[in-house]
Amino acid sequence: MNIAVIGTGNAGTAHAALLTLAGHDVILLKTTPAASENYDAIQAAGGITLTEGGTETFVRVGITRDPSEALNRAAAAIVMTTTNAHANVAKLISPHAQHLQALALIPGYMGTTIFRRALPEGVLLIEGESTPADARVEAPGRVRVLYRNARNPVAANPASRNQEALTFMRTLFPTYDRTRANVIDSALHNPNVIVHTIGAIMSAARIEHSLGEFWMYREAFTPSTWRLVTALDREKMRVLSAYGCEPVSYLQAAHYRIARDAALTLEESFATYASDGSPKGPTHADSRYVTEDVPMGLGLLASLARNAAIETPTTDALITIAGALLDRDFHAETRTLERLGVPGGAEATLASIT
Repeated sequence: MNIAVIGTGNAGTAHAALLTLAGHDVILLKTTPAASENYDAIQAAGGITLTEGGTETFVRVGITRDPSEALNRAAAAIVMTTTNAHANVAKLISPHAQHLQALALIPGYMGTTIFRRALPEGVLLIEGESTPADARVEAPGRVRVLYRNARNPVAANPASRNQEALTFMRTLFPTYDRTRANVIDSALHNPNVIVHTIGAIMSAARIEHSLGEFWMYREAFTPSTWRLVTALDREKMRVLSAYGCEPVSYLQAAHYRIARDAALTLEESFATYASDGSPKGPTHADSRYVTEDVPMGLGLLASLARNAAIETPTTDALITIAGALLDRDFHAETRTLERLGVPGGAEATLASIT
């Protein structure tokens, strides 16, 4: 398949290489002028050096800043930018999307509602909640795969196309094995809404003191922090129930996604991932763990809760504290149903995505 991978960060670089190795014809699209070192190195070399499990492979992949060049033959596009960039990406690619059959956002945070307005009617719009592989760009043009998920759920917008979405995503990555109820279900099961936000906010002092030597998944989740995770998780599950979704906890969802040994407990699955596959970092307090996942993740959760008349004191407090830490008003930056153009009222909201 001809695939445009949009975003040249950790996820985009790694998955462009993995899709190419799986036999697809892939081109990477860089959407911003910032942080060009990785782009320049891939362009100069004509591809990406991928490392996984001690094996290093050079993978030939095209790369461009021109959306027309990236999309002129693409049957599918996978958006792997930060979710804050969805509106800009939709505007950038919409004039060149005439051949697109499917577009996936990984992760989504309900961003498909933005693309639904921007792209031609009939394009299959898909949201994943976690990338199939965790990876990090170690040096310009070089990316290391740290961990691959054992299973990945997916949802379509509208949910009536869920089975199409699952069939399509399995042609890209066989770990996609089930659908969520709808894109709200998928958005709130993005693990980053829980662990990135709490892990980074509650570790701000440690992050700054460590000067780059911080491993969030190994260090941040002490017993008291797990109590905070539980409090936020309860709010998330109440919101899920209000929109017809199964109220699955963070640890249950993480176990399903990452566990290769069914005998492991939920806590053991997390500990195994933390020690064996989790990435280092974040290295600074204003990382995307906060600047993306607070307004896009917690902000969306708070908006969905208000829409269903559910109180979320823990969610609201975390948004406020994150803003105070970085001297920003994250409440003003949040991804809300209003900003997504989704009708208000729980029943109307649900009807618009099903």
